[in-house]
Amino acid sequence: MSEARDALVAAYAARLDALLASWQLAIDAKRKAPITAGNAPPRTAPEVLAELEHELADLERHCIEQRQSAESEDQQAKNWEQRAMMALRDGREDLAREALARQQDHLTTATEQEAEAIELEAVRDSYRNAVTAVKATTGSPATDRA
Repeated sequence: MSEARDALVAAYAARLDALLASWQLAIDAKRKAPITAGNAPPRTAPEVLAELEHELADLERHCIEQRQSAESEDQQAKNWEQRAMMALRDGREDLAREALARQQDHLTTATEQEAEAIELEAVRDSYRNAVTAVKATTGSPATDRA
């Protein structure tokens, strides 16, 4: 799960870097700075802004889904804890041990998903900052996304 989280975060970070590099090329081109042959052609601020906003919306969906998934796993862990208590009240230590093992599995998954949500939210915040920066340079009104 950690590898998938790292890959997802790295992919979004790489796309953000590429978009910002393209935007920087556009700024340099506007200033009539020479563009090196190895770089991609500059993109206009509206093009970069549109792609940043699209990526930001996608990231926000991922963040919400990840938070919901973590909350679901946490709730399942609580349910297994209650089952363990009921099994103990009924004198079924074997069932209680099994329920506690399942609880631990769900807690571990919830912790991993929470960590992924935090990483995704950090990348999302970088995208928000980039959108704000691009809007500030183009004169577009900045809108807050929650």
